[in-house]
Amino acid sequence: MAASARHCLMLGVWLALAVAGWASAPTQRFDTAVISAQRKLDGLGYLPGNWDGLLGPRTRAALEAFQGDHGLLQTGQLTEETARMLGLRSETAIMAPTHLVKLQEFLRQRKLFSAPVDGQMGKQTWQAMQRYLQQQGHYQGKVDGLAGAQTRAAIKAWQRALPVAATGVLDANTVAALLAPPAEAPAPAPAAP
Repeated sequence: MAASARHCLMLGVWLALAVAGWASAPTQRFDTAVISAQRKLDGLGYLPGNWDGLLGPRTRAALEAFQGDHGLLQTGQLTEETARMLGLRSETAIMAPTHLVKLQEFLRQRKLFSAPVDGQMGKQTWQAMQRYLQQQGHYQGKVDGLAGAQTRAAIKAWQRALPVAATGVLDANTVAALLAPPAEAPAPAPAAP
């Protein structure tokens, strides 16, 4: 086979593979906060290369490395805490609320949540929360991923067992109380002589 024919064949195979990869790749959205983070990560040596505004595998890996080096929860997401550590202004875009990222990580550790950690209260996060509330004895409804009246009532009942206001809302205080280490039992009083 002549060199030019071999090159044409190799180019054709490469193009077919590239098109197949693009067709099966998940759709990503351009985000101005992500491009700002990419610029900062590049300047700090975590993400050399182009800034495309997409939260792809390279950017997530760079965020995880940065988060690990700065004592943050390693999510690979652009959380509020990560943005602050990078020196980004939070008004550049809506970022994943840190407490929801932590909630998803908590649920993932308990094998209740397997979707990507994104800090959003979507259907899968609500389903995982409903399963958790069932395990805790607070929810008897259908695990449907909807934050309806039964789910809110179960959250309120669960919050009463935590040292937080029973609002029915998964706010930062509720997640912080959930993640707090259990209080140590008081030491027994010494026996009387």
